[in-house]
Amino acid sequence: SDGIGISGLELQFDSILSGKPGYMVLKRDLRRNLHASADLPNIPPIDGYNLHLTIDINLQSIVEYELAKGVENYAANAGTVIVMNPRTGEILALASNPQFNPNIPVERKSSWVRNRAINDEYEPGSTFKMITAAAALEEKLVKPSDVYSGYGGAYRVGEYTIRDVHPLGNITFRQAVEQSSNIVFAQVASKIPRKTFYKYIRDFGFGLLTDIELPGEAKGRIPKPENITPMLQKYIGFGYGIAATPLQMLCSYCAAANGGNLVKPFLVKKFTDNNGNTIYENKPKIIRKVISKETSDIIKDLFVGIIENGTGKAVKIANLKIAGKTGTSQQLVEGSYSKAHYNASFVGFFPVDNPQIAMIVVLDNPKTNYYGGATAAPIFRNIALRIINSSDILLK
Repeated sequence: SDGIGISGLELQFDSILSGKPGYMVLKRDLRRNLHASADLPNIPPIDGYNLHLTIDINLQSIVEYELAKGVENYAANAGTVIVMNPRTGEILALASNPQFNPNIPVERKSSWVRNRAINDEYEPGSTFKMITAAAALEEKLVKPSDVYSGYGGAYRVGEYTIRDVHPLGNITFRQAVEQSSNIVFAQVASKIPRKTFYKYIRDFGFGLLTDIELPGEAKGRIPKPENITPMLQKYIGFGYGIAATPLQMLCSYCAAANGGNLVKPFLVKKFTDNNGNTIYENKPKIIRKVISKETSDIIKDLFVGIIENGTGKAVKIANLKIAGKTGTSQQLVEGSYSKAHYNASFVGFFPVDNPQIAMIVVLDNPKTNYYGGATAAPIFRNIALRIINSSDILLK
């Protein structure tokens, strides 16, 4: 009501959007009427610039609808979806649920109203296995054909036991990826030197702000190298003991999709004045090279196997090659991992031969089924189907 942006992009770019007010000096006569005069100062107002976003309005509509339907179907507390161009970093759609009406103050001020894609930190669980795999493959510490023991589903390490949902015997690393074996990834993580593992985690963008053009971004949480014990390193290998935002997680998968480059995510395409002149235009930016193209290609091949043969079968679409990973992680409740509260997620990209869409779906505590492959994955598939079948959203 006062013409000032109070949240989101309108808050971030308030000074650019609002422009500058002008003023006029008037004369007042004896009857106290005001009169303009040509010889008195008159400063015209300066209009604010127009903000053009990378958001595809048709895709945004699809994402909001499918996310709302998924949150309802799986009785989740909340959810978020981000769709991104993995080559450029452009955010094509971004949605959180529950939504709110900004015109209703009670809704606007409610504690659950936030941009979960950048504000929420969560322990990613199995989606983080891509980072462990990428680090081990890049350092030549593992090959897809290497054989590991699944210890029958229970791997005892000191006073702790690492478990798999489905007991496995001797399996290749490729099969461990497809079946999402915590036990094998704990072993693989242990092979990576501690400081080297930490370097890859940081290089993939964890523990750092992405600097997206939105206020209130969280940077996640990763332990310092000196605090990473051998046991903690095993747990980090399959996504526990660290915290990330959904956007950070998606950006890491974009690096795997595009040949190994971490790209900066952005929402602002350009600013123009009221005459249509471009004042500023955003360009794609590569932050750093994280892994080689060779490693990226191996990751793509392995993570296609997850969809074809493993835990991500619910995402499979005929004639479309998708690479991705399911994630299911216990939430911390009052300092302990809960057996009743979970995060379910799926992150992936397509088409694998020339990735143009990368997407993450995260659900907060779905209650009908807490596995990412049974909840977040179908939402991913529904959105992907509508993208490839839409005449308005063309894959260039």
